[in-house]
Amino acid sequence: MITREQRRAMILNAALKVFSQKGINEATIENIAKEAEVGKGTVYEYFESKKSLFQEMIKFSVTQYHENLKKSLLVEGSLRVKLINLLKYHMKFLSENIDIIHTAAEPNNLSKDMRHWMMNERKVIFSQLKKILDEAKQNGEMKKSVNTELAVFCLIGTANQYGGNRVIVNKTGTNDAELEAVVSILLGGIGS
Repeated sequence: MITREQRRAMILNAALKVFSQKGINEATIENIAKEAEVGKGTVYEYFESKKSLFQEMIKFSVTQYHENLKKSLLVEGSLRVKLINLLKYHMKFLSENIDIIHTAAEPNNLSKDMRHWMMNERKVIFSQLKKILDEAKQNGEMKKSVNTELAVFCLIGTANQYGGNRVIVNKTGTNDAELEAVVSILLGGIGS
């Protein structure tokens, strides 16, 4: 028997697929119900409107991103290994969710409360990354003089720009050698 939480997750996964394919304006509760293999009324038992379903789907996706980001950083190994793993996961997430990321980026698609929630979630990600870099500094894998807060900004900026270019603009994806090179630049700097 399917639990209430499992059914909710089924609906959210179906919503992710439908919103990605059709966008928020063209997607319907009927489409989502059909994809989830539930009745339209069942969707309304969990979500009061298409907009609330969309916003809960964003929260669901961001929560999954956080959980998998944590796992990607828990790998055994050096800071280099952790950063490569983080970039691989970030690229995978971008490529699997690019359509919904575009839809969520539209200013009118998220409520003020939802935008506030997302800002708080960015702070959580920032804290996770800062913790990893602080640990690396303590372990001697990073220069003691490096400001870890600024280093996190550089890491996030690099991940987003590199990922955006490879997934969105060029649609080329990446490879291990290129990820190694990106991490080498992050760890070594660009100065002579």
